[in-house]
Amino acid sequence: MTKCLPENHFDFSIAYNNIGLIYAANGNYTEALINYNKALSTSTSDHPFSSRTYLNIGDVYRMTENNNLALEHYEKALEIQMQCSTQNHHDLLRIYNVMNVAYYDMNNREMSLKYYEKFLEILLIVEPLNFNEHSTAYENIADLLFLKNDFKAALEYYNKAIEAAEKTTTPSLETIEKMQKMIRVILVKLTSASNELKDNPTELR
Repeated sequence: MTKCLPENHFDFSIAYNNIGLIYAANGNYTEALINYNKALSTSTSDHPFSSRTYLNIGDVYRMTENNNLALEHYEKALEIQMQCSTQNHHDLLRIYNVMNVAYYDMNNREMSLKYYEKFLEILLIVEPLNFNEHSTAYENIADLLFLKNDFKAALEYYNKAIEAAEKTTTPSLETIEKMQKMIRVILVKLTSASNELKDNPTELR
């Protein structure tokens, strides 16, 4: 290929990126990064395909527990996608999902929630009938809201998760029961909070 094409031909970018994927899949992250960077050097920085390469680089850093560098590359991937005249919704799904995971691993629940909500927003557009994924997303967002003590919002999302789960071809009764248990826990907490306000009316002022 090198004899037939100029060094900056786009096919080189695809080839280097794919080689990087193979190295990454085998746990050879050093070689993966070398090839991903070659992919970037043989493509324009704002080309839509570069977004995937930045995303892949971010994945390598996340797998090696360097979440700050991972997020730096995820942000670059997102920036390129947002500048595209026609956005690739499936790439956006992946970007929002991995950013959510990276922030969660860093115990930044606020940012994790932000990107999971963006993930869900795109998911509902791209895969409107994928009720299994909808249910999982609603449940995970509900879990994050619960950890933030935002019980009313968590309750809403657990109910949406159950509703989506019941639309799947093979609903998981175990998962539904788990979410119903969380709903009962939330209702107890909300009732207790309401009773405390009644017993201490000055807190209402």
